[in-house]
Amino acid sequence: PEYRKMKKRVRERDNFTCQCCGYRNTEKVNHGLEVHHIYGYKDHLDYRTEDSNCVTLCNDCHKKYHSIYGKNNVTPITFSTFIRDYNTYANKDIQTTLDSI
Repeated sequence: PEYRKMKKRVRERDNFTCQCCGYRNTEKVNHGLEVHHIYGYKDHLDYRTEDSNCVTLCNDCHKKYHSIYGKNNVTPITFSTFIRDYNTYANKDIQTTLDSI
C-alpha cells in the first residue's frame, strides 16, 4: 500500500508529466507514465518509497533509460547523464530533484 501511495504522490508532484521529454497525461492518471527510482529499486531497499528518490518518466523515456543503463546500473550519476543527454523538457525543477538526493 505505501508503495502505491508513493507512486501516486510522485506523479502528482510531477504534474503527471515526464521529467525528460515533457509528455503529459492530461487525464491525470498513470497511463503512459512510470515512476523511476534514481537509486535503483533492487539495490536500495531504504529508498524504495522515498518520494525524493523517484521521478516521473513516460514509458518511452523509461524504456530508453533502461535500454542504455540496464537494471543493475541505476544511480544518480546515470540518471543525471541521461537527463543531460536526452532532456527535451525545459524543467528547471529536475535539477532540484537531483540535488536533493
